[in-house]
Amino acid sequence: MSGTVKDFSLRYDPINEANTFSSGDYIRGRVILEVTKEIKVKTLVVKIKGEADVHWTESRDDHDDSYSAKERYFKSKQYFIHDGSKKGKGNGGAVSGETYSNVVSPGSHVYEFCFQLPQGPMPSSFKGLHGKILYTLEAKMSRSLKPPKKLSSEFSFVSPAYGNAVELMRPLFGETDKKMKLFTSGNVSMKVNTEKKAFVQGELLKVIAAIENSSSRALKLKYKLLQTQKFIASGSTNSSHEVILKEVGDPVPSGQNQTITRQLQLPADLQPSIWYCNIIKVEHTLKVYLDVPYASDPEVIFPLVILPRGQHFGLLSTPSGGLFGNPAQPGWNGPPTHNAAGPYPSASASGVYPPPTAPGPNQHQYPPAVHPQSANPGAPPPMYSELYPNPNPNVSGSLTVPTASDCNPPPYTATAHPVPSAPGYCPDATTPEPCPSKTPL
Repeated sequence: MSGTVKDFSLRYDPINEANTFSSGDYIRGRVILEVTKEIKVKTLVVKIKGEADVHWTESRDDHDDSYSAKERYFKSKQYFIHDGSKKGKGNGGAVSGETYSNVVSPGSHVYEFCFQLPQGPMPSSFKGLHGKILYTLEAKMSRSLKPPKKLSSEFSFVSPAYGNAVELMRPLFGETDKKMKLFTSGNVSMKVNTEKKAFVQGELLKVIAAIENSSSRALKLKYKLLQTQKFIASGSTNSSHEVILKEVGDPVPSGQNQTITRQLQLPADLQPSIWYCNIIKVEHTLKVYLDVPYASDPEVIFPLVILPRGQHFGLLSTPSGGLFGNPAQPGWNGPPTHNAAGPYPSASASGVYPPPTAPGPNQHQYPPAVHPQSANPGAPPPMYSELYPNPNPNVSGSLTVPTASDCNPPPYTATAHPVPSAPGYCPDATTPEPCPSKTPL
């Protein structure tokens, strides 16, 4: 980045090896601003939000019809530098006040932030053909007579399975029978069951089928897993279907009864089911059927729930608690604890999540947003070199990456995705570093 602003970046700290977040989790990070000479900043703000949107176009005769819809789950802002003349006007979220001076001296400066994700049901991150569910951090810096600089960084949100654990663990059962006609005579009946309704990515799906083949020909037992994506807007639905897997068993001879057990390997990257969203649905169905030539096939169809890897049925929510433990326990509703760590400012809670603005029944209660506050609001933010000293003074301008102990993340209760003892960095990076933002807009 050339000119007066040498670096303007947005980073957040992962809290587990999968780099995912869920309801009630804290997201901590920093906006880094490096300038070559003194500048004045009107506003510097970081924003967190979660929202879904869909859009598609359909051609009808001589015109096109467009369909679109949006749904917002939460939105909150923290101002590091704020234009006092506009304070409180159209901010669309929490305003923490002028935390730092609007005069930024030469060097690298670090502006820390910390948000807590709302408790309650929200859909998982998703990108599909006609819509997406995104959770993002955004930073924006405005200066007089200069175009604003914007940054955006997506983070992955995994929705807890708030359904009843008993319901998701209950075995599924179905049966069917058929009287043959035309090129096949006799009857066939089939009873099918699965061990449960919900499965995680990469799990083995066990299917047991009891078949009585009283027809005049051998019949093959087949299995098909289907995924349906639905996008909903303006009273219309756009659906797409995909066959995830298809397997064929050995023929069941004519006049024989057989009980067949089959283990289907679910793909490790199978898109999990999407719930808690009014405009996007991702559903899965298992179809077990007998292939009858020149006739309709007797079939049993089960609706399945696919969960992300790491979610365990023993932790699924029941009326007495949530997937990630009891929200009444310490650490859920209060601000995270901060130990002394050099010149970092002490933390205190301020601001609240605003009510959702999107229409529909998704009304959530949002916990307080937690913003680090400076003991001296008029003082400039700490220099980057003060927080993360250069270990190699002979290399001009090199900056070190903070370690997990420097970040000092708040304590978390047990989650469905186990938290490693010392995470803090993107697991797929060769050189550990906090998750960076996208290229500035």
